Amino acid sequence: MRPFVFLAHRVGRLACLSVLAAGYSCVAQAASDATAAAQPAPRGVRTIAAQAAQAAGGYRAAALPATPRDPAGVRPAAAADPVVDPLLQGVLERLAIGEAVARSKFDTGKPVQDTPREQALLDAVARQAPQYGVTGAQARTFFRAQIEAGKVVQTALLARWQRQGGAPGKAVDLGATLRPRLDALSGELLQNLGRVCALPAGSARQARILQARERLAQARKLGALQRAAFDQATSGLCAASAKRGMTLALL
Repeated sequence: MRPFVFLAHRVGRLACLSVLAAGYSCVAQAASDATAAAQPAPRGVRTIAAQAAQAAGGYRAAALPATPRDPAGVRPAAAADPVVDPLLQGVLERLAIGEAVARSKFDTGKPVQDTPREQALLDAVARQAPQYGVTGAQARTFFRAQIEAGKVVQTALLARWQRQGGAPGKAVDLGATLRPRLDALSGELLQNLGRVCALPAGSARQARILQARERLAQARKLGALQRAAFDQATSGLCAASAKRGMTLALL
């Protein structure tokens, strides 16, 4: 019986050693797999993946890992402001028209400064202001800011095109197309200005304006000139008088 017991004991030890060896092999393989997964894919693999993404509808960056603050792995876009956004979008449209005005003036040689037209616009909006819930002084201040910001854009673009020896694109007729659109836009701006100024005055209103301005500027990917003009045109909304000392000269 003793040889049999000794043999059984040896077999049992060998079986245990086999189990331990197998377990170590599994752990080592798992560690190897984890290390391989952590390594970046070879360049060729990344290229193929990018090409596949493009073929499926355009390249999109890989989603970031989910975090407790961002459970879906995607940061939601900032919500639009139904009161402030329409006014700021109108300001951006007016500045864009100002670029077309500059293009027209480059061909015709007309000066940026047009004092009679500026004064006529300021007088008109001051008369119309009460029906939109703003004072004549508020309307004058707002549109004076639009005029000055537009002149900054025009002056900078004309100087740039003169240095380059030409302007891009085809000019649009100033009298037949651009000025009528500016006149129509003035009424829309007054209406939307009235909605913004109807908000309770104070830091909360100012915060909404600043947040909307930053969001729209980023969404439109404004260049340095356009952003500076946009900031100037939207500074002091609802104020009865303009702030002094704000001059831009981005040529």
